[in-house]
Amino acid sequence: MLNPKNSFTDKNGKDVIGDVTIEYREFHDHGDVISSGIPMAYDSAGKKYNLESAGMFDIIGHQNGEPVFIKPDKNLEVELASANDENRFNQYYLDTVERNWKYMKKDVPVKSKDLSQKSKEESA
Repeated sequence: MLNPKNSFTDKNGKDVIGDVTIEYREFHDHGDVISSGIPMAYDSAGKKYNLESAGMFDIIGHQNGEPVFIKPDKNLEVELASANDENRFNQYYLDTVERNWKYMKKDVPVKSKDLSQKSKEESA
């Protein structure tokens, strides 16, 4: 999890002092993606593909209307619930300048504990 204090820079690489607003959206199904306008086509080595998603999110930060960026030595960890637990997806980010998806790494799904089992254990 990101510790927000001393974690952000502005577009010039200067430390951001003060409050930062974080906006977060999740997309879980075709309807979410279609209504968002997120492009699902990507190019890899000159070959065109369409992304298949098990879920995605959009997270941005800003201060006084200007974007902020996570410092290179800081980490942001997000756990996104998905109805699809297949181990065949990759992680990408959308380069909003080039309007193309960039590969990050192979995704490793983490199974959450069965909530019904947890409820039973808490009731006992």
